[in-house]
Amino acid sequence: MFKIMVVEDDVSLKNIIAKCLTKWGHDVHQIENLENIIEEFKNYNPELVYWT
Repeated sequence: MFKIMVVEDDVSLKNIIAKCLTKWGHDVHQIENLENIIEEFKNYNPELVYWT
């Protein structure tokens, strides 16, 4: 399916979103810390960023 990067500082919400997306067949990468987000984005190369 899609490579999705989930950016959320609320760990509980991030985990729920990631669990649902994974269940639906997507490859999910989770980010809590915004300090390295550009580097993470370049390394993971997502097709979609879900930022709440």
